Amino acid sequence: MTVDPKRTELTNDILELFKKHHPMVGTDSLSLPRARLHEVLVKVDSDAFEAERFNALCKEVLEGQGDINDDTLIPLDKFLDYLSGNLEDLKETGDLQEFTKRLSKAASDVGDREDAIRFRTVGGNLALVLSRRQLANLDIVAIKADIRTNLDKMDCIVRILVEEEEITEAQQLKDILARQESDDPVEAVAMLRHLPPLSDTMTIPEKMAIIAEWLEFPDDKVRLDGIVRLRKLLSIERDPPVADCINAGLLPITVELCSSDTSLEIRFEALWSLTNIASGTSEQTRALVDAGGAAAFVEALSSQSEHVVEQAVWGIGNVAGDCAEMRDVILSMGCVEKLCDINASMDNGKLTFKRNLAWTFSNLVRGRPAPDFEVVRPVLQHLAQAIQIAEDHELLADICWGLSYLTDGSNDRIQVALDVGILSNSGLMRALNCGNAAVHQPALRVVGNIVSGDDLQTEAVLRAGFLEHVPSLLKSTKGTVQKEVAWAVSNILAGTSEQIQQVMDANGIDHLVNFVLEHPNYTAVHKEICWCLANMTSGGTPVQMATLVQKQGLEALAVFLPVQEGNVRKTALTAIHNISRDMEKLHSVKPSTHDIWGQMKTSLLQIVEAEEESEVESALFILEHLPPLLGIEGEDAAGPGTTTSAPSPVGDDCYKVSIRVGRKGQPWGLALVDEALNVKAVEGSLIHSYNSTDPDPKAVDGDRVVAVDGVAGLGPELHRMLAKKLQDLPEQSADAADGEGGEGITVCLTLKTTESLLL
Repeated sequence: MTVDPKRTELTNDILELFKKHHPMVGTDSLSLPRARLHEVLVKVDSDAFEAERFNALCKEVLEGQGDINDDTLIPLDKFLDYLSGNLEDLKETGDLQEFTKRLSKAASDVGDREDAIRFRTVGGNLALVLSRRQLANLDIVAIKADIRTNLDKMDCIVRILVEEEEITEAQQLKDILARQESDDPVEAVAMLRHLPPLSDTMTIPEKMAIIAEWLEFPDDKVRLDGIVRLRKLLSIERDPPVADCINAGLLPITVELCSSDTSLEIRFEALWSLTNIASGTSEQTRALVDAGGAAAFVEALSSQSEHVVEQAVWGIGNVAGDCAEMRDVILSMGCVEKLCDINASMDNGKLTFKRNLAWTFSNLVRGRPAPDFEVVRPVLQHLAQAIQIAEDHELLADICWGLSYLTDGSNDRIQVALDVGILSNSGLMRALNCGNAAVHQPALRVVGNIVSGDDLQTEAVLRAGFLEHVPSLLKSTKGTVQKEVAWAVSNILAGTSEQIQQVMDANGIDHLVNFVLEHPNYTAVHKEICWCLANMTSGGTPVQMATLVQKQGLEALAVFLPVQEGNVRKTALTAIHNISRDMEKLHSVKPSTHDIWGQMKTSLLQIVEAEEESEVESALFILEHLPPLLGIEGEDAAGPGTTTSAPSPVGDDCYKVSIRVGRKGQPWGLALVDEALNVKAVEGSLIHSYNSTDPDPKAVDGDRVVAVDGVAGLGPELHRMLAKKLQDLPEQSADAADGEGGEGITVCLTLKTTESLLL
């Protein structure tokens, strides 16, 4: 804009005065914001330049061009031309000279006090002046937009530098002012260049850098194009460039675009981009939360747009699913109440939204340590209601997973679930009958959690008809489903004898036993069934024990005796021990078969030989007590040291006798003995010597000695003769076996017979 040549010399002086104290802005560097100009003129004459009159004056100068606000630029040369010709109309007293004098002082006072930062182009043209008060209410995007507007460079990217430091946040400018020791304004450089294009040949970091500039651009079309391109990059299925996005500084601006102030299209795409970032690593999710992304998701739940809300729900699910810490952070933002309100209002909502919401609920209630139950308690009621009407399998699976996490805990928590109707209207039982293993597993987890509670809570599941579904679920092609159903049944069998009987009446025991016998190869399912049988033998009656034996329960338990994993073998031993103990209370038992005893006896003898202290006692008890209860006698019942048969020949008229001589923890030894009971060979640590003249062979100094596996025929006589023969072995043999040697060597053997155990 050119200066009017008719302007008086006095007007020129005033213009120069303003330019000295109030750096001009605009394309001609001859304009001032309306608020700044008004602040000066009010000091000159508050009546003449009262706000309403001043606005009317500005409209005259601008010839009615649009609305006027505090930031509207007033061309000072035109204003002074108008003012110099109309001063008398504004104020009757005073002349132009007096007015100019007062104006000079006011301009000086206001300008020197208010100017904080001056933004100039590389060529030195003033682009923007900000006071401290103005800076407090602006972000960097608004500052750059004002610079573009003032310079009429709307298609340009703006970079701001102060002493070669690039300014990316308004807070940096505030920090610089805080460090400023003088009252002089800070000089900032505003660098402008035209918006750069995106090319497919660019690298990902190059694309991210340009997208960052597009997102800061004030035009919505440009920003929408930029955020869509960012979302597409972050949606790459394999190795999405989340790290490049964060490194390019795109998180803060993307979070800003999630504000309700932006268009729905931009907000939706920005939320989608953040959702993709939240699916990255834990470190990336934490960066998103720190940048305000989680808060943006929660705020977007209040949007009137269903698309925006659904995207926000998805984002919350990603954050909550990262780890327990991030889950608790987003829970603390009050998302549960909003999500429950959304769920309550979407009975006829689209299926994908319902799935998304159920999945997010499940992520909000899962993890270790568990979330504060009181915070997530409302979710329980909503999921308990949802399972009653849900038919879609994917939706059912997410509902059941959420319920499984909420019922995993104390009996009080389980009771809350029952009180809100988790078993009402057979919703949970229908899930067990839907034919989809992806639904069966979490639904069974819910059942298993409930029956792990007290007897009344278990009874509620039984009344709901759970046992009807056990046979079909055990036939599932998914081992995880078979394992879950066996685990649930094991919890029921840990209840009362009446509840055990309900399982038996529903043929549950038959199905469990048949599964083991039909699938002899050990799996995780077998472990749970082992616990089923063990729990039954712990709380069942003797009659129920006898029925278990008749249903081939011993055959099933025998399958677990060779298993070395965890406590499976010990659990099976305990179960068989319980059966052996309780069946003594009955007068007679009709076993299913005698064939199992040979296999079981072999396993039991191997357990005794292995000398696992926690298992040997049970094995010996079973070997002694179980055979007669099953009606097994004679040679079939021969256990360690019985007197019913002679040793088995192994060649050269010799017999192999497995015996244990020595201190606890030493290995078994093998002795070859001929028909005259002459010891022909010794293998392993067989001999341990004692200084004892006691004619009765017995343990000394706490040593435990056991003879097993075929030592039979002569009973105690064999015991004494073997002791004598071993005592007569050469001294070097004793030494070789780690004995003490010398005269008076005594070897103590203990033979277990059906009548006694000599110690």
